[in-house]
Amino acid sequence: MASTSPFASFHGDAQSGALKVTMDPQGFVDIDKACEELSSQLVGAQIDARSIAEKSTWGLGENDARLTSANELVNMFIKKGSGGHNNAESTLKEYVTVVKDMQLMFKEIRDRFAAVDDNFAAELKRIQAK
Repeated sequence: MASTSPFASFHGDAQSGALKVTMDPQGFVDIDKACEELSSQLVGAQIDARSIAEKSTWGLGENDARLTSANELVNMFIKKGSGGHNNAESTLKEYVTVVKDMQLMFKEIRDRFAAVDDNFAAELKRIQAK
């Protein structure tokens, strides 16, 4: 069965050298900035998730012994925020790791381009000096 991936047709071109990939220095700078912004937003969401888990009063009747379901609901929210199975804080931490890994990968590619292409290196230096 033939692959339905949109990238399947590029394999032969890549192997033969017919496929060319170009990226201007500004693209690398933009990717780095986007990774920093996303990482910062994810860390902020992670802090929010932790604060959910640390919230002491929910106002759902959790202090009323007759409302056992209120305590169960609060405990569920606490565990989903942090500490429980598949909690938000841990999931967001994994996302931050992925973003940082992507950022590092693009930095390494950028540095490799700069090491072998003087024009690319000069343009990158000009953009970063802004």
